[in-house]
Amino acid sequence: MPSPWMPSEIISVSITGLAFAALLALSWLRGKRAGHELESRMTEQGWKVLDRERRWVLRGPYSFAAIKGVVFRIRACDDRGELFAGYACVSAGWDVYATERIEVLWDVPRNAG
Repeated sequence: MPSPWMPSEIISVSITGLAFAALLALSWLRGKRAGHELESRMTEQGWKVLDRERRWVLRGPYSFAAIKGVVFRIRACDDRGELFAGYACVSAGWDVYATERIEVLWDVPRNAG
């Protein structure tokens, strides 16, 4: 009885699986690096990040910008001790070690009260 899989099909499936695994690993590394970069830049500017959560689906104001960057939901305190919550987008493309821009959109603007 002949095998249902030809050697070329096995190779194609293997290469596809490896490519998918490589993309997942790169995405994980990108998110890890983006989180560290976000925290270090906010600390440099006098903020204390209380918590951050990477968002895959509910991306707030970045919902339709899937390629734009890694999105986090964050809570942070400023140097006066005021608590703020919002979304942060770390744009780095697919280069794990480069961070081009960090944009934070607060739920309530800082000067609103």
